Amino acid sequence: MVEKKNITDCSASAVGFDIEWKPQSVPKKRGGTENKTAVLQLGVDTSCLVLHLHHMSKLPDLLVSVLTDATVLKVGSGIKQDMSKLRRDLDLVCHGIVDTQDVAKSHSSSTQKVGLKALAERFLGITLTKSKRVARSNWENFPLTLEQIEYAALDAWTGLKVFKAMEQRGLISSDIIDDERDETATIHTID
Repeated sequence: MVEKKNITDCSASAVGFDIEWKPQSVPKKRGGTENKTAVLQLGVDTSCLVLHLHHMSKLPDLLVSVLTDATVLKVGSGIKQDMSKLRRDLDLVCHGIVDTQDVAKSHSSSTQKVGLKALAERFLGITLTKSKRVARSNWENFPLTLEQIEYAALDAWTGLKVFKAMEQRGLISSDIIDDERDETATIHTID
């Protein structure tokens, strides 16, 4: 099931990437388990695809192709952790990952913030207004609310724009691309 803000053909060499999931009701420290990925976002210059994975029995083949294709860079803030979560949740190994937090850390002092909000301000000159209420909402509910769709789309789109700004400043080099080429994607089902 797809919630859409805008959809375009993803023939881009880089796409903004992010995921969302329902917050835990019981912390891990007290025996709680982390909920599985519920929403996946891919953003290009003018559009963003917001996929509601929670209600899918199988990932679309085209999505798996994009995520596992090392020539299509998946870019965003903190996405290394997101990719690890996808691997745990869906046994999906993604290739061509650029985490803008890592890029920022390698080109700034240790005291500078590197979250998406800080990077958007630093590289794009914009202030992101991100609602904690929406961030902590139930991403498993269907349909997603308009606020959730906008929040999700903005994260992926902003991640791409930050990456492009870093690229224009000469901060992106091939050695920052995280790729697990020896591994293969196997099962793509969602329980």
